[in-house]
Amino acid sequence: MDFATAISTCMVKKYADFGGRASRSEFWFCQLFFLILGFIVGIIDAMVLGYVYEAGPFELISYVIIIIPAIAVTARRLHDVNLSGWWQLIVLTIVGIPIYLYWVIIKGTDGNNDFGSDPIVN
Repeated sequence: MDFATAISTCMVKKYADFGGRASRSEFWFCQLFFLILGFIVGIIDAMVLGYVYEAGPFELISYVIIIIPAIAVTARRLHDVNLSGWWQLIVLTIVGIPIYLYWVIIKGTDGNNDFGSDPIVN
C-alpha cells in the first residue's frame, strides 16, 4: 500500500472502523501522516498565533480530528497479528511500550485469522 492509499483508507474509508485488519504499511504510513500533520500544525500555531511551548488551537483541533482514526488503525493493526484492539492500552503501563512496538512491527498472520482475511492481496 502506498502513502496516498494508506491515508485515504485511514482518514476517509475506515475513519472509525475498528473491525478488520490493517497491514504494516497502512499502519506506518498513517503514523507518518499524523507526525507530519502535527509538525505542520505546530508550526502554523507558532508562526501565526505565537503558541511556542504549548499546544495551540489548530494543534488541538487536529488532535481531535485524528484521535479516532489513530485508535482505529492501531486496533486493526493489532487484529492483523491476531490480538484484540484493546491491547493498545498496554502503552499506558509504560513498561508495555516495547511489547506494543513488537506487535505493530512484526508481520501479520498469513491468511485468515479471528479478525478477518489477510489485508495483503498477492
